[in-house]
Amino acid sequence: MVFQIAAIICCIVGGFLAWNKQVVYTLLRDYIYPSVNGLADSTQTKTAIENIIKMLTPFGLAIFIVGIILLVLCCMGLVGACLNSRCLITLYLAIHGVLLIAELLVVIIYLAKPSIITDGAKQLVSDSVNSYVSYNSTDVSSSLLTFIMPSLNCCGVVNGSDFANSTSFQREIQYNNQTITLQYPVPCCKLDGNYKPMDNCPVSFTTENSNINQGCWTLLETELNRYGHIVAYVCLGVIGLQVILMIAALILACRQEK
Repeated sequence: MVFQIAAIICCIVGGFLAWNKQVVYTLLRDYIYPSVNGLADSTQTKTAIENIIKMLTPFGLAIFIVGIILLVLCCMGLVGACLNSRCLITLYLAIHGVLLIAELLVVIIYLAKPSIITDGAKQLVSDSVNSYVSYNSTDVSSSLLTFIMPSLNCCGVVNGSDFANSTSFQREIQYNNQTITLQYPVPCCKLDGNYKPMDNCPVSFTTENSNINQGCWTLLETELNRYGHIVAYVCLGVIGLQVILMIAALILACRQEK
C-alpha cells in the first residue's frame, strides 16, 4: 500500500511538472511574483516563470517514469500474491532486488559525497552569472537570477564581483527616467516592504541597500544539503520497507514451492 501511494504521488507530481504547466505556472506565479514585481513587469515575470517551468519539465518526466515503474511493480507483486503465481512473485523479487540495490547505491554515494549533486548546481548558477544580461531580459539565465537573488537576498555566486566577468551584462540602462551605468545587476538590490529597491539602489550600491557582499551559493548549498539529506533519510526508510516486502514475497514463494 505504501509503495502504491508513493507511485501514484510520483505519477501525479511528475505529470503536473511535465504536462500540466498551467497548474505549475499558477503555483510559481503566486510564490515568485511578490519577490520580483518591483523589478520586472508582468510580461517579464511570466517569461521568467515559463523559463523555470522548461527547466523543471525533464525532472517531471523522470519522476513520472519512476512512478509508472513503481506502480507496475506494485501491481505485479499484488497480482502474484493474489494468484499465488510463483513466476510473477519471482519476477517481482528480481526486479525489486535490482531497484533496491540501485536505490541503496545512489543514497550511499550521495551521503558519502554530496558534491556530486551540489557541484552541478553550483555550475548552473555560475553559468547563469556569466551569461546574465539584464533584469528585464527574457533569457533563461537572467530569468533564473532575477528570481533567485531577490528571493534569497544574495548577489552572484560568491559575491557581486562575480558579474565583472559577465560579458553579456547590459550595464547601461534606463531606470526611473534616467540613464545609469550599473556596477551590479538590479536584482542585487535589497527590497523594501513594497518590493521596490531600497534607498538609491541601483544608482548606487552599498552594503546597506544591496546584497553585493552575500553570495548565493553558500545559501543554496545549505538548502540543497538540508533537503538532500532529508530525501536521503526518507529513501533509507523506504528501502527498509522494501526489504520487508521482499522478505514477505520470498516467504510466500518458498511456501508455494513446498
